[in-house]
Amino acid sequence: MFNKMKQLYDMQKQAKDMQKSVEKLRVEKSAEGGKVTVVMNGAFKVESLSIDPSLLEPSKKAFLEKTLVLLISDAAEEAGKLSAQEAMAMMKNMNFKLPGM
Repeated sequence: MFNKMKQLYDMQKQAKDMQKSVEKLRVEKSAEGGKVTVVMNGAFKVESLSIDPSLLEPSKKAFLEKTLVLLISDAAEEAGKLSAQEAMAMMKNMNFKLPGM
């Protein structure tokens, strides 16, 4: 029983390590020659957003909104792929033998 508890503790620790590792991943996406840039981490949190002042005119509002939606979606898709790759790489190192798993 102690051995199973230790395995569960080790799994929790490795899950936390995996989460920290994924949060360190960074994806940067740009559009309009770098005038709009989004940086997202592997936990899908937008860490920074940069918009060139020339795109902040009222007449460019719809264009800017569409650009941001596309950039954030692209960044999220890439972050998801990178996070999955990172998680798979870390899970290969896990060697747990719990009943029912």
